[in-house]
Amino acid sequence: MNRDADHPSSSEVGGGDIPGEDKDDSEAALELPLEGLLDWGSDPDKADAELEQELAAQTAEALIAAERDEYLDSLRRLQADFDNFRKRSLRQQTELLEHATEGLCVRLLPVLDALDLAMSHLRSQAETNDAVKALEQIDSLLKDTLAREGLERIDAVGVPFDPTVHDAVGHMPAAPAPPMGQPEDATSPGEKVAPTAGEPKHTSKPAKAAKAAATADGPTVAEVMRAGYKMKSKVIRPAMVLVGD
Repeated sequence: MNRDADHPSSSEVGGGDIPGEDKDDSEAALELPLEGLLDWGSDPDKADAELEQELAAQTAEALIAAERDEYLDSLRRLQADFDNFRKRSLRQQTELLEHATEGLCVRLLPVLDALDLAMSHLRSQAETNDAVKALEQIDSLLKDTLAREGLERIDAVGVPFDPTVHDAVGHMPAAPAPPMGQPEDATSPGEKVAPTAGEPKHTSKPAKAAKAAATADGPTVAEVMRAGYKMKSKVIRPAMVLVGD
């Protein structure tokens, strides 16, 4: 009888599976993180040097970004200062030009008053010759030129009295009602109403102006003794007027 047949070999009992199980356990024991495998065997001094280099690079980038932002802020402030300087210079030039124009108009006011007196005298005469027409053209041309520069004349009659633009020098009582059957603007025979100094072409007679003042609420301008002027909403000389009730 063969003894080997009665006893199974170690490979039949399961001894062939043991080497395989030992291999799996070894592989499981050798599993390491990827970073650990990459850093395995590296020099600590080299790693510290690389870390320092990386930190230095990040610090340099942060410094460059901060310097860039500082330059941009400085450029924006410089641009804003230049815009403010340009606007301020333009405003100052405009103010100087307006001041010079206003000064010229103020110096020309006596000339305008003289023209008003001359025109009033010529209108009171019945004759109209070439000299009168020429003076009227000169007066109109000068006033139109100054009006384009911003000079505005204050000579309206029958408007409410405004102390900011009017200088009251007298009081005109209301005209009495005309007799029955007589026109309101009729005057006695031979009576002439001379225009006042500085009175414009459209100014009514004093009696009619006083009656217009009486029909309005509050004091009104009854007659303009001397025209006033304002320069772009700034009164440079108030109008000399008579106030009616």
